[in-house]
Amino acid sequence: MSLDLSIESSQDLTLELCAFITSLKYEDIPGDVIHMAKASILNSIGCGLSSSPSSLPAAAKMYAALEPTSKNPRPSTVLAVQEKATVDDAALLNGLMMTARFFDDTHLATLSHPSGPPLAAVMAYAEEAEGLSGKDVILAFTIGVEVGLSLTKALGLGPYKKGWHLTGIVGSFSAAAAVSSLMKFDAHGMATALGHASSMAAGSRNVFATDSLIMHAGCGARNGILAARLASKDFGSTTNALEKWINLMSVEGEKSHPQRILDLLQEKKGKRDWTLLENAFKPYPCGIVIHPLIDAGIEARREIFADQRDPKDVLDIVQKIEATVSPMTIRLCGVRHPQELVQTLFSNYHGLSVGLIYGAGGIKQFSKEVADEPIVAGLRDRITLIPDESFRDNQAVVKFEYAAADGTEKTKEVTIEYALGSLENPMTVEQLDAKFKDQAIEGKLEQANVTKAISQLWDLDKVTDIRPLMRLLVPSSST
Repeated sequence: MSLDLSIESSQDLTLELCAFITSLKYEDIPGDVIHMAKASILNSIGCGLSSSPSSLPAAAKMYAALEPTSKNPRPSTVLAVQEKATVDDAALLNGLMMTARFFDDTHLATLSHPSGPPLAAVMAYAEEAEGLSGKDVILAFTIGVEVGLSLTKALGLGPYKKGWHLTGIVGSFSAAAAVSSLMKFDAHGMATALGHASSMAAGSRNVFATDSLIMHAGCGARNGILAARLASKDFGSTTNALEKWINLMSVEGEKSHPQRILDLLQEKKGKRDWTLLENAFKPYPCGIVIHPLIDAGIEARREIFADQRDPKDVLDIVQKIEATVSPMTIRLCGVRHPQELVQTLFSNYHGLSVGLIYGAGGIKQFSKEVADEPIVAGLRDRITLIPDESFRDNQAVVKFEYAAADGTEKTKEVTIEYALGSLENPMTVEQLDAKFKDQAIEGKLEQANVTKAISQLWDLDKVTDIRPLMRLLVPSSST
């Protein structure tokens, strides 16, 4: 029980939610939700493999700052790193790496990234706690995502518009719920852990396009572990933190819905409304709102550079590009000329340019080297973004004015109704596997271990001990 003179609550929604969640068993999760959990776990681990200290400068800086090998005991795996780390350091590093290239999953309705904080926390704690199985991991991860997305949807976009980063401020809650599940808490214990998480939640949008941003998911994972540990030692807190925190974070003039944290409890046509099914995966390592522009560039490339015309001559061929997009697309990713790698992830202009020039938008294209290329920079200057309130964030109409091979002036218009990776146009299992393999190359994993890891992650419910699987996700000692 807590004393709060500024915010009153007639119903303990947090405790009610936790009573339901702590009663869940693996067998209670529908098959389609389990499949989505496996896909989300595989996708996030792959993202972490591509952002290891050996391949991403920001991750290397964080690793050096933590000095992980100077601490003991070190039971937990850091993705794509041979040396293990403490539980807290592994959670922080893996959470950071899963989100560092902005290649992680996205809940499109809230523009949040749900998997990183709970998964990084679950992975780190599961190796310390002996005997945890793949089913334990799936259940805990699913609970973490459900709590996080329920909270995010209850908040609405008001806090985001004010300047809060939803992944950052919600990640501590989702990680705390996930680790509470692994610790087998009752409702009061989990609610107490969420109370502790409410005092740890942080993350602002003013650090977008900087190294600070990629800490948010990792800090959420580490905070969630601490919150659960405190609750396990009867370190007291409120048991109605979620609804009070929502009221506290609400923005005047913007809607919030505290009651929505109980959406998971509601029966809908005999089937529970699992928010994990609203998760989406990225084919490109950048802000999700850039994806329709990359798709448009790739599609236009087929016509503009037909008849063996060289994309390197793009500045002699393409005079002007106009892209109509949602206003959020411009607000989130309006960097015209990226000066650092992380800024490429927030540049609509860069994404559209590499889609047209390279016909791709992978890790190589979203690099400082490509961003510095004169033809890419020159094309960025020829792009105009036009905001349209009626457009969704995964939608775009792009007009390309160019000179045809016969010298005539032409206009190519490309309409992207739903970008690849949207719920309406999702990535396939085969595409997710291919994405994982590409990212594992960045992590310097052996091909045999990559194949085994993919197989075991899709069959995670059959894994009896999570620890051998984790050791497939690091380079061999001879690499």
